[in-house]
Amino acid sequence: MTTSRLGAYVSGLLLLGLAAIAGMVLWSKSYYPPLPFDSVSKREALAIVRQAPQDTLAKVADDARFDWYLTKTDGAKEKVKRWFTDRGWTFKDQEGAALFFERNGQTAIAATTQWTGRYVLCQIPADAT
Repeated sequence: MTTSRLGAYVSGLLLLGLAAIAGMVLWSKSYYPPLPFDSVSKREALAIVRQAPQDTLAKVADDARFDWYLTKTDGAKEKVKRWFTDRGWTFKDQEGAALFFERNGQTAIAATTQWTGRYVLCQIPADAT
């Protein structure tokens, strides 16, 4: 192999390697849908939910109005119901992805969203705790 052919071969491999690395970086950023909050990255949120027990909601973020939880898709609505009943709320109704609870004349609405095929994102009012 001549020097010019070897140089072209090495350059081609280097370019292919850089393209593969760039593709992996872009894929890791776009693989999961965006989260509705900026305080935690997708990677951090996934790490939190993966370390949490399977049968619970894992709190991943909060703001002045809402606490945000992630959980595995299996039995997600039952986990939300249990979270509320453990805090003295009574389940009243479900409309689509919204679960309605009552306690002492107050109503709380938990909104659930299928974040990925494996995880459900739950938006719970901060004052529900």
